[in-house]
Amino acid sequence: MKVKNLIIGAGPCGLGAGYKLKENNNDDFLILERESCAGGLSRSFITDEGYLFEIGGHVHFSEDATYLDAISNVFGKENIFFHERKAYVYMDSYFVDYPFQSNLEQVRDKRILDNKVDENLKVQNFHDWLNKTFGDKVCEIFMTPYNSKVWSHSLEDMSFEWIEKRVATPVERKTKSWGPNSQFFFPKKGGTSAIWNSFAKYIGEEKIKYNTSVISIDLENKQVTTDNNLIIEFENLLNTTPLINLVKYANLKIDHQDLKFNSLYCLGLGIEGKAPKKIEDKSWIYFPGKAPFYRMTVLSNYSNNNTPNDHCYSLLLEMTSSNKEIDTIELENMALAYLEEEGFIENRESIQSKWSFQSKFAYPIPTLGRNENLEEINRTLDKYSIKSKGRFGAWKYELGNQDHCFMQGYNWAKDV
Repeated sequence: MKVKNLIIGAGPCGLGAGYKLKENNNDDFLILERESCAGGLSRSFITDEGYLFEIGGHVHFSEDATYLDAISNVFGKENIFFHERKAYVYMDSYFVDYPFQSNLEQVRDKRILDNKVDENLKVQNFHDWLNKTFGDKVCEIFMTPYNSKVWSHSLEDMSFEWIEKRVATPVERKTKSWGPNSQFFFPKKGGTSAIWNSFAKYIGEEKIKYNTSVISIDLENKQVTTDNNLIIEFENLLNTTPLINLVKYANLKIDHQDLKFNSLYCLGLGIEGKAPKKIEDKSWIYFPGKAPFYRMTVLSNYSNNNTPNDHCYSLLLEMTSSNKEIDTIELENMALAYLEEEGFIENRESIQSKWSFQSKFAYPIPTLGRNENLEEINRTLDKYSIKSKGRFGAWKYELGNQDHCFMQGYNWAKDV
């Protein structure tokens, strides 16, 4: 089998490429997808009880007109709810408006009054950057515990060049409107999957081969072999799967020890009764303290169709780990105990539906040695007309939002 443009992965990046090729009337392409549906990590699931959950707190936002026009064209604005972000930080007894660092007057911990910045600190890593940017007590109270929980990785082993538009600095004093996701949208029905399924349908289901995994890549002969015994020759290859897997498939003898990542465990809860007043208007909440999860999304506030009726609500909890086996039963019990203790649920008996999901790949970590590894790998891939894009394909967290990934695929397709 021969194809001019071969794409591995039908997530936002692969679908962005397929969309642009379709727009260009370029029919000589094929997308390989290991799952039975499109979307990658941007998929939605509906429980038997009628609650919708997602692999992480996905929302759609962008400053890119091309991306927004594509969604309007394929999915339709009439199928979307638009929201103002209502995000908070929960300090184990009270809320602080997000971003935390722009609302220090709301912090009740008296240590904040002694916050000091070491102007002589030489910034060599993310940990240093946080301390020099925000001060020792802000880091002690929020920045260090929260980021340690999110990344499950040493902050001293992380770079800081990726931070633009990801972390609000003290001079950005807009209390509630900072950042590109201050306004976002979400499908009225079907969750995030509905958007990406509409792109798959637009591209043409015959152009996507589902339940198909790549097992090897012959660089010299430009051939991909799949687990269902397909051998596909290509001229151009776009990989959107984790870059470390591509290195393995292609048997590249290139150092990639600094391409680190963490893993994700999601727990979704469908709960009988009205949402507690403390969260009835909130989008999502960050937890730097005792909670075993780092973020909780009130998914029922995104769409009334995310729950089976108006007399219930839904919560999505996210927890990361450093690629180690985790005791999900213990994590669940810890999470439920915390939710009860803090009044986010009345009791465990009110839980009507539970959903959980584990993803080996959650965030590609911007380690100190990442860029050097990427440069060497990409130089080699370029020789064989191979590009690696998307959150884990490019291995760049800072370019890992859904719009970023879509546009990486879209722009690749413009150039082939």
